[in-house]
Amino acid sequence: MFMIDNQGRYKFDRDKLKYCHDTCFENAIATLKDGYNVIVSNTFVKRWEMERYRIAAEELNIPVIEIVCKGRFKSTHNVPAETVHRMEREFEF
Repeated sequence: MFMIDNQGRYKFDRDKLKYCHDTCFENAIATLKDGYNVIVSNTFVKRWEMERYRIAAEELNIPVIEIVCKGRFKSTHNVPAETVHRMEREFEF
């Protein structure tokens, strides 16, 4: 949702990636602190990419439920097939 343009189209911008991940994390933690449940739907390929969510949830005494989608799904963001295959090969769970 952080890379959607004014016409509602997804536009990947590598330069915004850190900002997007940091903002997603900050919003998730603020929402948890407000007492709400949170679902983070993100592409976590490596375990370390999810670690800060786990640590924050542990500090807040909030259980983490991890759901791993293992099927073949169409990319909603038109990610090139080569990128998807690389992510599949590198996936850690």
